[in-house]
Amino acid sequence: MDYHNTKHFTRHFLQLMRYMHFEILKLSHELNRAYTYQILLDLAVHFTLITCGLYNIYFSFTLKLTDLLTNKENLLFLLWIFISSAKTIFLNNHCNNYYHEVEITAHLLRELEICYLDNSIKDEVQQFSLQLLLHPLQFTAGGYILNNKLSMLFFSTIATYLIVLIQISSTPNLIQSLSHISSH
Repeated sequence: MDYHNTKHFTRHFLQLMRYMHFEILKLSHELNRAYTYQILLDLAVHFTLITCGLYNIYFSFTLKLTDLLTNKENLLFLLWIFISSAKTIFLNNHCNNYYHEVEITAHLLRELEICYLDNSIKDEVQQFSLQLLLHPLQFTAGGYILNNKLSMLFFSTIATYLIVLIQISSTPNLIQSLSHISSH
């Protein structure tokens, strides 16, 4: 291929990639909008399942350590906790990996812009870079951005709820005094 054909091919390839990216972006926005509240509800259900499961396992654990893994109910709780945790981690990690790939693509486009001296190819690379910058795709669940930070927040909130629930339920004198006050 001579220089003119290579230049034409490269420019056409960049135009095609930019167009495909924009169409995928539009489709992804529509899908995200359609499933945002379903994902949020799914995360809320996982939050509840994990919290309740760990809470029940904690009290089974305090009763007898030997009965923890022999009790079928505890094994089911552990299975549900594992499945719910894995789904939450997988979803957020997958979205985080997507964001990382966008950063890599933007970096490669900057390197590609440096390599070419032709203005028409530089213009296409700049247009593609601007498209990535001005139209970022963030997957959300009811306004919460799905990424590893959300996973960290999700599991730290579960830990906080568990600590509060365990402290409240492990102080029977406090509960008795509160019920005594409310009956008067």
